[in-house]
Amino acid sequence: MLNNLKGKAPSIFMMLFGILVILMIPSQIKEVGNEASKVGANFFPYMIAILIVFLSIISIIKDGKETYEKEAENESKKTSFIQFLMVFISMVLWIYIVPFLGYIITTALFIGGLMWLFGNRNPYQLLLVSISFSLITSYVFVNLLSVNLPEITF
Repeated sequence: MLNNLKGKAPSIFMMLFGILVILMIPSQIKEVGNEASKVGANFFPYMIAILIVFLSIISIIKDGKETYEKEAENESKKTSFIQFLMVFISMVLWIYIVPFLGYIITTALFIGGLMWLFGNRNPYQLLLVSISFSLITSYVFVNLLSVNLPEITF
């Protein structure tokens, strides 16, 4: 919080300075009775002070957005590392479990778990994709490539 305020301090200071200038203009610049011209002696000081306040507000908003994006990026990096770690652990478990449960069951559990880990919570998609992937790859390896895959052992 304090670190976040440090980045916005110059913008906040300039905004307060602009507001102070706006408040001081009437006491510093007297209006002349010339109504022919709408632009008086205080027009440009007001415009500059309003511009200072406006740009300071934009800077504060921009700094807040950048801070939010950096925090989101840091959180994303943490999440990415955790997901990587979970995938790695799942692969190691798959290697050790496949001889006992067989290729089809273990692969279906592995694919379903990965889909769930990466955010898919639709149970129909989890079941359909994981089971069909396991059956299709099993068919390809066994029937087309003539590779024996582990089966359930009791």
